[in-house]
Amino acid sequence: MLNTLRLLVPTVQAIVEDDLYNISANWTTEDGLSKKHTLKVGYSYNDEELALLKGQRQEDGSFVYVSPKGRVHHCPVDKAMAYVKAQVDKQTAYQAWQGVQQVQVTTVDA
Repeated sequence: MLNTLRLLVPTVQAIVEDDLYNISANWTTEDGLSKKHTLKVGYSYNDEELALLKGQRQEDGSFVYVSPKGRVHHCPVDKAMAYVKAQVDKQTAYQAWQGVQQVQVTTVDA
């Protein structure tokens, strides 16, 4: 009866690694062979903006920030350069708009 029960009820195992959770169910046959099913669930979080704004520039041009909780956030060099270029373009457009606004204000006669 114990062998029959072993065929129907699996051995369940749960292991927690860094950012990965493994839950396994193992069925063992009468011959001692096993059938193991494992579910792996993980969570990762990478904030490129946080890495760019608060991180340290690396030799390759990318940015890395390590949060107080120990999570490592990474912004690759191509995205960092695109962000800087977009900020420069926005600033240039704003200054051009501001110049147009000042010209309009000074030419109005009341």
